[in-house]
Amino acid sequence: MSYKDPEGRKLLYEQRRKAGLCCACGQPNDSKFTKCTRCIESNHQQAKKLDRTRIAQGLCIRGCGRKISERSKCLCDRHLEMERKRTTGNPKRHAQYKEWRLKLKREVFAHYGKACYCCGETNINCLNIDHIQGGGSRQRREVVKGGHYLYKWLIDHNFPKGYQTACFSCNVGRSLNNGVCPAHEEHSRIKQLRNHV
Repeated sequence: MSYKDPEGRKLLYEQRRKAGLCCACGQPNDSKFTKCTRCIESNHQQAKKLDRTRIAQGLCIRGCGRKISERSKCLCDRHLEMERKRTTGNPKRHAQYKEWRLKLKREVFAHYGKACYCCGETNINCLNIDHIQGGGSRQRREVVKGGHYLYKWLIDHNFPKGYQTACFSCNVGRSLNNGVCPAHEEHSRIKQLRNHV
């Protein structure tokens, strides 16, 4: 049975899946998907590298060979329009996609906390994930985009340490104020003044 033979490959994948092994490498599967986390991460890194190469060449990341649209950072006009129709042109699909993103967000905040670590904000629309040691922009460039892509990545990697729940204001304030939230500084200053009175 040749690996290059499509039917043989399907059979091999099915045998590995039933045995609880990664369909790609044949090692024990440690994820809830058909591939192990190592293969998933490897595929993700290869795709990101290919995307960066295509963007550097000024080509659409979907592999169609067209030039990137002036309205986009990575898609040609055709794929940009297809993406717009896929998400906004179909109200049912748009609603499902929105619900899926909210479900991811709720799952992440159930683990990292349902309120901002600094000011206590609990409105889920105002909350996001803060990188405790910084480095969020580097992670968006090298590993995963922000938003629901980050939430999915956190879930797939079993909620790693180094993240916390923050509201948008505290998160941005911390990044602009050398790692200290200005609101937190203000609250501390007010407490000190009250203690001295």
